[in-house]
Amino acid sequence: TNEELINADGNTLLFGDFGFGLFYYNVQGDRNSTYLGVAINHINQPKITFTEFGDIRMRRLYTIHGGGEYSLNRELSLMPNIAFHIQSPSLMTMPGLHIRYLHQDWREVALRFGIWTRIVRSAESSILNDAIIFSSTFEYEGFLFGISYDVSTSNITLANSGRGAIEFSIQYRNRNTSYALLK
Repeated sequence: TNEELINADGNTLLFGDFGFGLFYYNVQGDRNSTYLGVAINHINQPKITFTEFGDIRMRRLYTIHGGGEYSLNRELSLMPNIAFHIQSPSLMTMPGLHIRYLHQDWREVALRFGIWTRIVRSAESSILNDAIIFSSTFEYEGFLFGISYDVSTSNITLANSGRGAIEFSIQYRNRNTSYALLK
């Protein structure tokens, strides 16, 4: 692209960016689990100015998230989740809930359906509900195939002509529990 990776001072535009996080996961039995995670990104607050003017630094991003799966009966379980992201002065939180259906005869197949909301605060606005998100996931053995649709509920509808956003996801979870970190 012939882009210069050196600014007007002759300094590189490349920089190190460091983060740290902890994650706790507890299984209380079949289809009953709880998790909690915390993270901090941009610990070193790298300088991201593209010109020799100013000293603009990337602000630290703090994240806290938690949730789990809680069995209601042999086939249904609830999967609540919440995530908080704070990067001063901005804030985003996403609480939501999936309902998971697992028929005992299907063995490694399950379906999830859920609804989420995205609540935001930016430097220019007060706290507002930005979107409602509908999602579904098909689980087959270790694979998860998801689809979600964000319905915009804020002024962003002016920029996207009232359309939301559709997202597809594919995940793989290694369900092999026979390994151990320490023997």
